[in-house]
Amino acid sequence: MERKTQRVLIILLLVPFVLPWNLFAQTDSEDNKPIFRTETDLVSLDVTVTDQKGRPVTELAKEDFIVYEDGKQQKVAFFSQEQRPASWGLVLDRSGSMAPMIEELYKAALHSVESGTTEDDVFVMTFNDHTELVQPFTSNRKELLRSISRLWAGAGTALYDAGASALDYMKGAMHKKKVLVIVTDGEDNASSISFKKFLNMAQRSEMIIYTVGLFDPMNTVSLRTNSFGPSGFFGLGVSNPRKQLERLAEETGGMAYFPKDMEQCIRAHRDIALQVSRQYSLGYYPRNTDADEGWRQIKVEVLGREKVVVRSPKSYRVSKTD
Repeated sequence: MERKTQRVLIILLLVPFVLPWNLFAQTDSEDNKPIFRTETDLVSLDVTVTDQKGRPVTELAKEDFIVYEDGKQQKVAFFSQEQRPASWGLVLDRSGSMAPMIEELYKAALHSVESGTTEDDVFVMTFNDHTELVQPFTSNRKELLRSISRLWAGAGTALYDAGASALDYMKGAMHKKKVLVIVTDGEDNASSISFKKFLNMAQRSEMIIYTVGLFDPMNTVSLRTNSFGPSGFFGLGVSNPRKQLERLAEETGGMAYFPKDMEQCIRAHRDIALQVSRQYSLGYYPRNTDADEGWRQIKVEVLGREKVVVRSPKSYRVSKTD
């Protein structure tokens, strides 16, 4: 399908990832869908397979996978479980409600960086009612640790603005595989853009977003209470931000986590790190070689494993070029 008149646009609804520690050693319209441009006719898929408890299934072979495009089975031409380098963005809430636990939470986020390659790099961005890039892309552990130490917390929560800034900064990433990890304990109350606009930007990006929301089981307040009452806007509570974090992660192929305490927070990051280190890479040449523009739907299945969960890109777009 390699023709001068077309290129394939692949949606990156990737499987859950998170920042690797040993790097130092459904949409409303077609326009809202995230796309990745490639000049070849090989459709590449990053696939994660887990059991019902979220544990990676790692012993699969090429013959275990079936790939469908628009309901028609495709021949798997490429298969690998080798890790690929990635660029990561860690987006951390530093609003006033985070003050008593900011150091613990930032260190917990760094626990997520366990299972990547030595080529991976990461940037750190923090936000309250303003966004600050506290660490540009680096593969240096000391620089990362220094960037998150002695940070003060205060003011409001401009989550959507921060997310938009992170998406924009990620455009300069070194690697094709990209992921954002967002940690927050409250709803947005200071952004200049709406959640709808931020979601639209995320859907159109070439990356996956993972969210860690520090809310209680009722999804209306964060983990902590203080003298002002429930945290997350000093006693004002929150308007169920969990649903927004879930939507953001699901629409970009990521996953939302809602730990109840610090131990679960660390476990959530480590769980995602483990999954990305066990990811499969598949590729196929579409049987449909027509040059017609439009979206093509993708489905990946695993033979003989009814109880496994398979996560992969869901579609890609074919379009003509001059």
